Amino acid sequence: MRPKRHVIVVSLAAALLCALPVRADEALEAKLLEVSPRGVKLNLGAKKGVRVGHIFDLYQEAEVYVLPLTRGEVPLVKPQQRVAQIQVYEVEPSTSLARVLQRQDSLTLDPKHLIGVYNPTAVAPNREPAFVRTLGSLAGNWGETVRVEFEVSNEERDQTVYTWSVSGGRLRYERTSLPLNYWTPPIEEGEYSLQVSVRDSANNEASRQVSVRSKGPQGTGELKQFSAGRRYSGASRYGGTVADVAFEWRNTAFVLRPKEGWGGSARVLVDKPTWHDRARLIDQPVKDRDLSSLAVLGLKVLEGGEDYGAVFGIDRDEKVVVRYDLNGGWAPYGRPPLVIGVPDGGSGNGRFVKPIDLALSRSEDLYVLDGQQRCVQVFRVTRGKSGAPSASFLVSFGRPGEGEYDLKEPVAMAMGRDDSVCVLDNGRKTVVVYRGWRPVAEIVVGAPEEVLSGIAVDPFSDEIYVLSASKARVRRYSQQGQLLSEFGGPIDGLPAGLEAPRRIRISPAREAWVIDRSGGSVVRYEAESGRFLGRTGGVELGGYLRIAGAPDGGVVALDKGAYSVTRFDREGWVTARFGREGTKAGEFEEPIDVAVGRTNEVYVLDAEQQRIHHFMPRGGVKVGLTKGLEGCVDLSTVNDRSHLVGVQQRERENFALINLEPRVIRAFGRDYTGDLTPRFGCVTGVTGSFGRGGRESETPWIWSVDEDKEKVYRALAGKAPQPVDFSFDEISDMEAAPNGQVFVVDAGDEQLVILSEKGQATVFKSGSLDEPYDLGIDDFGHLFVYDSGLNTIVELVPAR
Repeated sequence: MRPKRHVIVVSLAAALLCALPVRADEALEAKLLEVSPRGVKLNLGAKKGVRVGHIFDLYQEAEVYVLPLTRGEVPLVKPQQRVAQIQVYEVEPSTSLARVLQRQDSLTLDPKHLIGVYNPTAVAPNREPAFVRTLGSLAGNWGETVRVEFEVSNEERDQTVYTWSVSGGRLRYERTSLPLNYWTPPIEEGEYSLQVSVRDSANNEASRQVSVRSKGPQGTGELKQFSAGRRYSGASRYGGTVADVAFEWRNTAFVLRPKEGWGGSARVLVDKPTWHDRARLIDQPVKDRDLSSLAVLGLKVLEGGEDYGAVFGIDRDEKVVVRYDLNGGWAPYGRPPLVIGVPDGGSGNGRFVKPIDLALSRSEDLYVLDGQQRCVQVFRVTRGKSGAPSASFLVSFGRPGEGEYDLKEPVAMAMGRDDSVCVLDNGRKTVVVYRGWRPVAEIVVGAPEEVLSGIAVDPFSDEIYVLSASKARVRRYSQQGQLLSEFGGPIDGLPAGLEAPRRIRISPAREAWVIDRSGGSVVRYEAESGRFLGRTGGVELGGYLRIAGAPDGGVVALDKGAYSVTRFDREGWVTARFGREGTKAGEFEEPIDVAVGRTNEVYVLDAEQQRIHHFMPRGGVKVGLTKGLEGCVDLSTVNDRSHLVGVQQRERENFALINLEPRVIRAFGRDYTGDLTPRFGCVTGVTGSFGRGGRESETPWIWSVDEDKEKVYRALAGKAPQPVDFSFDEISDMEAAPNGQVFVVDAGDEQLVILSEKGQATVFKSGSLDEPYDLGIDDFGHLFVYDSGLNTIVELVPAR
């Protein structure tokens, strides 16, 4: 039965205006003429004294709702109340336009049933963001982490996205939901420019540019001690199947791993974006609960200074919703939760037959989608004098059926920023939109044969994102139902494609997170553009890898057996995967080594083709090097990444100096004969700088390994090589760091050997390494070690 409306007639002017401390000529009561994307149009203008900046309160007439689960027998009366506040921004003689400042309820702005009353004492919130504090001098040494935090004035908890860039060094994040980031200075001393821009949910923008300074390497700049950081592999960073993800307002992700097998527990992992330099996830079991969906009430600051928030989850066994109070901590699941609903379920209001999705309104009411009863039920959680929370049922809405606005097979739900509710109906292939608990629109979003599995709403634009499981695509719709764009798609083997997606959520930083491969992987896209950002899980890596560190702090892995290159960002997300078997450009026959240049472009050496393949950072194929190599068996970069060096198996001039186009500039190394003649598997490193013509602008050191891999040699350009005074067991890789140090993997003794520019050796061992085999270095002194025993890449973070 459709909800019914009952109007209670009152005198707004008499009941409300008499209480306002204003002059008679300021007592204005306006009618709404229309509501449009431009704002709210009033029937009063300059002739009646309306001015730009005036604020009106909107009141709605009392209404009666009929609950759908009572067969029309139980009404709910919602009394007359203020539902919104608007501010005039444009005035005509007889009319005016106003923007919506806030909505205090989920009711729609219906011109026929709203009236505006001028409120001279109201103060408009600062909706437009503004940078109100200038940062002082920001400076740091190479490899240090400098906290960058701005003070920005805007509406409290308004959805905001900050976009960051810097002319030198590395920023931890490209996008954040708070004005906070971390900058790592480059090795070169000097002044650099840091730019940040902010955009709020009303599309207002502001920006700020500040100078930051690198003081270069601290002391000698040598790296000798490290601690274990992240681990990079094709496995998920969340350690198993993912059922759902929910976001706290500061962009903290709560990731749900469902209960699996006898004796197992559901787990909630907290992935906090403000951590840096370490791979840390808070991983907590939720015992005795089989959770299937999450919602998070963001942390709040109470008057006493105490933080609190809550995690809601659907217990699919008990058919209830459980609420865990965070109480300022991230691990509340050992305490008994608040139970919402009746254990073992049941039909009717306040009970669930098949609860399948959750959402929280801005007023913190809980919305639960019941797939079997085909309705949404709303609950309010309050705290008593003791502070303990309790829940009460408010209302249910949604009508089972197969007609217009009906729900045939609801599968997911999302809320807009105005508390509108969008329910995805896989049965009718529609999205039904509710405002004020009433259906107001529906959008056709799929073909009859499709399977739809997820829905999300952009917190800025209220655009609707629908996930098609069978088509493996995300579709983006306007509020009016116009298809705006699509992304994802079944792209064979590539991380940007989708295979078996089942849920979509959008973060406060406007990233669309898609749970893919039936929970085995999570994919991130930029919501507005659909640009692929990264994947975790579901990427297979073989048992033979060569790796290279990237200047931006990521790592690249060449999988010889799979004829492919996999690229990871600093967080461990796979950002690109490219290459395949073949004989054309970008195709491999015998790929044996990989290097990354200063602009993050990738170079792969193919021993069979004697070719260096050249790729863009995301895998686009560029013109490579097909001539000039002879018996090339190893590839590395000069420590400043300005050139590549190839090791060639021949009697003279064993080293090919290659620019980043790539083109061979010249060959050198006339003294590398006899035992020093490079053989297959030989490795080298070069420290120093070369000019554009390939000549030394600073005298470089050339480092190499003899054919038995028992000695490391170093030589100035044009001078005879001299052995380093250290006994190695079995050298498997050697790389030069930006500060002139050289790192050697001694696979036989399962250790790293650090060589200073003068050839002095320091041994580093770590319990985090089992069988170290290959090595990569980024521009900030972080090491990436491929452990062949664990078949994973271990990050080693400098301990300064």
